[in-house]
Amino acid sequence: MLTEETTAPESQVTVTTAAPEDAVGAPAQESETPYADKLEAATKALETPKGEAAEATPAEPATQPTFQPNYKFKTMGKEHEIPDYLKAVIKDEKSQKEVHDLMTKAFGLEPIKSDRERLRTEFDSYKKDTEPLVKNVMLAEAHYSRGDVDKFLDVTGFDPKVIFKWALQKAQEQDLPQEQRDAYNKRVEAERRAFDLEQSLHSRETQMLEYQRQQTKFQLETELSKPDVQSLQSQFDSIHGENAFKKEIVRRGEAYWAQGNVYKPPTEIVAEVTAHYSPLFQHMQSSQQAPAPHAGGQPPITTTQEHKPVIPKVGGSGASPARKKVGSVDDIRRIANEKYGFTA
Repeated sequence: MLTEETTAPESQVTVTTAAPEDAVGAPAQESETPYADKLEAATKALETPKGEAAEATPAEPATQPTFQPNYKFKTMGKEHEIPDYLKAVIKDEKSQKEVHDLMTKAFGLEPIKSDRERLRTEFDSYKKDTEPLVKNVMLAEAHYSRGDVDKFLDVTGFDPKVIFKWALQKAQEQDLPQEQRDAYNKRVEAERRAFDLEQSLHSRETQMLEYQRQQTKFQLETELSKPDVQSLQSQFDSIHGENAFKKEIVRRGEAYWAQGNVYKPPTEIVAEVTAHYSPLFQHMQSSQQAPAPHAGGQPPITTTQEHKPVIPKVGGSGASPARKKVGSVDDIRRIANEKYGFTA
């Protein structure tokens, strides 16, 4: 390589002249090759999609949680358990939901069925009572429209004397002075308003009593559905009969009301009955579970003696104790004298 250097004073710049391109071409290409490779590799890395890189390194499969079946379900505020023959059907969340829905509908239909039967019975009773009334009203309307007063009074059950009294009273009102007639009409109107008010109050009282009855029934069912009360109820019913515990609560409520129109809610009566009978049943259970103590630490030897049936001996003259037949008037007098002290 040939270079020309020109030395100048310190104030001047030293200039270096490079050789022609053909002389230095080969070394320049060798120095640029590593940089070009690095640039191309970096460009390819940036252009590579992320999905291809993800496929190159497959992810480990995620572990799924173990399915735990739930054999309990609730309907109408009460918890129930799925029958054993349906437990094997539950394999996953989907089958569990289907079984739960099926059992919820099945157990929920029972109260609806009983209510439907009750409403059906009430409707049949209402229909039986109202059909004759409706028939008589339609028949009376037909007789009235024809002007047949006798048949109208016969169907409706009106006493003709009441009609005569009403007609006489109306005739007498026409003969009264205007002031007395107005006073009479005001009195009759006041009596009618008083009667309407009484009927309205009676209707409201009936509605309030019905609402209170429904509320009391709901409270009683709620109290009886509690686990501690259900345990006592089953023990009580096993001794005194079916629904004996519920009848005892109703009986006490009626007794409080009979003493002085005192209304006690079912919550208080259930608590009262529970506090009264719980210690008794707990004592009975402890007595049945705990064996009686015996001396010497040896269990007592119980011997069962066989009792043979004994025919009772009837005193008398050896005659049969059969009842004597009544065959005469003297026998009747004798029996009347012996049993009732009657003497003729």
